[in-house]
Amino acid sequence: IRQDKSGEGLPITRIETIADAVVDSSKVGYAGLEEKNCTKWLLQHGDILFSHINSVEHIGKCAIYEGQPRKLVHGMNLLCLRPDTGRLVPEFAKHLIRNQIFKARLSKFINKAVNQASISIENLKGIPVPFPTLPEQRRIADILDKADAIRRKRQQAIRLTEEFLRSVFLDMFGDPVTNPKGWEVKPIGEITFIDAPMVDPREEQYQNLLHIGPDRIEKVTGKLFPAKTAKEDALISGKFLFDERYVLYSKIRPLLRKVALPNFSALCSADVYPVRPNTEVMTKEFLWYLLLSDSFLNYTQTLSSRANIPKVNRKEFAAYPCYLPPLPLQEKFSKQMRTMEKMKNSLSVNQEKIDNLFNSLVQRAFRGEL
Repeated sequence: IRQDKSGEGLPITRIETIADAVVDSSKVGYAGLEEKNCTKWLLQHGDILFSHINSVEHIGKCAIYEGQPRKLVHGMNLLCLRPDTGRLVPEFAKHLIRNQIFKARLSKFINKAVNQASISIENLKGIPVPFPTLPEQRRIADILDKADAIRRKRQQAIRLTEEFLRSVFLDMFGDPVTNPKGWEVKPIGEITFIDAPMVDPREEQYQNLLHIGPDRIEKVTGKLFPAKTAKEDALISGKFLFDERYVLYSKIRPLLRKVALPNFSALCSADVYPVRPNTEVMTKEFLWYLLLSDSFLNYTQTLSSRANIPKVNRKEFAAYPCYLPPLPLQEKFSKQMRTMEKMKNSLSVNQEKIDNLFNSLVQRAFRGEL
């Protein structure tokens, strides 16, 4: 069934529906379906949606359907696992699927292709799992649900800081798509520079510098994942040498919105543009947020498509018409953003500790040690 976002008919699950490990009613599709035509595909309370076709790191992601939205059609891109509630508690099954032991067993059966991975239903059925009594399942599920609720509140706090920053940006500058405050507009190439030197990573002075490729930048958030040094990556081709003055923009697959704000010196892949703002008219924090904006994304989607991998070339990048609010206002935004980033980083560190404690609790639960 071809889906859209029209809102017509009953909602249908998509891969994105469980992207955050819960059933998100804002991330569903529609195809004008009426209930009389799809009764047998309607989800039931306690059904578990399981991602069996996805990128490797998302295979096995699951969420439990708890009745919202009230009518939800099971789409083909997710498996529907319906627990036999006389033998298996759905909440217990959810935690069972998410625990590291199950994931390790699952990983052995993942079939990897160029653009996606998958696991067959037969292989999934064959994975052995612990199977305690129903009362014990309920006890374990109750403990883990309470611990998971605490963990999710911290995750929500991190998301709220990101939403607050977006609100601050729009309040100060207005939507860059419509420019309601009438700021001066200039091609971004006139107020930024892509001038980081290209160096040979095999030279001794660069061997211990970190190497940042597109895969080290988290989409949308700009978070940098742990990276290896030039020596560890055994680099041989030229790389850009950047420092804290630059914003990193991944020119590959612009839909992913991979833009980072480093505060250190390192090397970056030729698939990443190190962009330096003219600090007489633009702050790097403003530039970073602008490159993450819907305005810039919409602009990249108007560019000529390429056969295999979409890219933004330098000429196209430089032609983007960006608005230019007064520098003092940008500096005020930068100050607020740095404050919010410190808060978010503090929350993230604590979140990592909470995640580790929760994972430890899960392992103990499935070893019978709770």
